[in-house]
Amino acid sequence: MIKALRNFLTRTQGAVAIEAALMLPVLMAMMVVGVTFYDGFRHYTGSVRASNTIADSISRIQAVLTPEDIEGLHRTFQYMTRQAEGTSLRVSQFKHVGTEISLDWSYGTGDLAGLTPQNAGFVRNRLPRLEDGSHIVLVETYFQYEPITGFDLPSMEFENFMPIRPRFGDRMIFSGMPSPPYCRSNCSASEGHGLTVTQPGPNQSPAWGTP
Repeated sequence: MIKALRNFLTRTQGAVAIEAALMLPVLMAMMVVGVTFYDGFRHYTGSVRASNTIADSISRIQAVLTPEDIEGLHRTFQYMTRQAEGTSLRVSQFKHVGTEISLDWSYGTGDLAGLTPQNAGFVRNRLPRLEDGSHIVLVETYFQYEPITGFDLPSMEFENFMPIRPRFGDRMIFSGMPSPPYCRSNCSASEGHGLTVTQPGPNQSPAWGTP
């Protein structure tokens, strides 16, 4: 009996097959985890790049900004992220007056509603410091990511918070939202400061730039 047991312990036939059977599930699990993390990071970096592009595009707009413009930028964000569903975009403008940061206007697309003075407090605390009387435009994007491998993994929401200053004026003029909770000031071209109007051509909107 002892001799038979000793012979069994010293035999090496089939060792490779046994090792493969033991290690294969571990290797497959590592591959699945690696693919999942890679795909998630790829989608996240793509949403960050797309958000930066959208924010930079908004900061360069010299015409009066309209809801149609923001809806179009949302579609651009969807195209850049290759995500037709589960994305949202919100654009807001804030002004620093004394010790207060007030909401000028806000417009949201997708599942994001525009901010109001009542619910904008959590955003104000995240804005950078502003000079008195200055404005800042905030671009927020949301991206719902579903893991590529499934396995009952929870979905993740990527949030991008992009404060940016207008490049060609001291503020963005927003038109098209008559409701005061969404547009409190800078709702018409006449409220702009340091801006001059360029007469539009056929089928063009008025353009605003620095004098």
